[in-house]
Amino acid sequence: MRVAAALKAKGGDEFAKPGSIIEIKFVKGESLSLTASRLLALMILTAGGDAWEDRPHRIRKADIRRGHKGNERITDMLQELHRTLFAVDDKSWRGKKATLLFSLISRSREETEEEGGEAGWIEWEFTPDARKLIQASETYAVLNRQAVLGFRSNYALKLYELGALRLHRRQATWRGDMQALRAALGIPPEVYTDFAQLRRKVLEKAKSEIDQLAHFRVEWREIRQGRTVAEIEFRF
Repeated sequence: MRVAAALKAKGGDEFAKPGSIIEIKFVKGESLSLTASRLLALMILTAGGDAWEDRPHRIRKADIRRGHKGNERITDMLQELHRTLFAVDDKSWRGKKATLLFSLISRSREETEEEGGEAGWIEWEFTPDARKLIQASETYAVLNRQAVLGFRSNYALKLYELGALRLHRRQATWRGDMQALRAALGIPPEVYTDFAQLRRKVLEKAKSEIDQLAHFRVEWREIRQGRTVAEIEFRF
């Protein structure tokens, strides 16, 4: 987390998000909304290099609202973060392969005294499992706050994070089958079941937003088995 601490000390709009959090898988059928994803990014930005520590973190509600013009209440975003489950591969107490389910936020407090409901502060703590994942992460992505707040598609935001994580690797690519793609971007299994629709509603929109907002561009290649698209390869 030295990179996160250095970027926070430097100031500006850049912040580090651990690769372990970017690549974490949602429990099947779940995903975060765009507003909740933005709030999580702001929480990680605010916590900086201290995100792995067992301590509360705080952010002004005005700083959350500054980048969000929708009607969703901060309370609703917090509740969504609390109830969304994530899954990682783990080992059981017997040393067997297991799946660990957990949420990222263990508790939060939202000040409610100020007039208008959007003044004041929120305070939160990451769960022990989230802190462990953050501390153990060996990779990170440098994200831009204004870019994160500028995305209008949650799938574009997720793809932006995946690209930023791979940008300086020898091969700045991501490749996976349709199931892996849905897991990576948080696309529910019952949505966009026709690939032509997924291409139009997800991939093309995400590319347009990333090319406009990010410091890199994205292209993709469709790998087919017969007439069926079996895999996707993104190049950043």
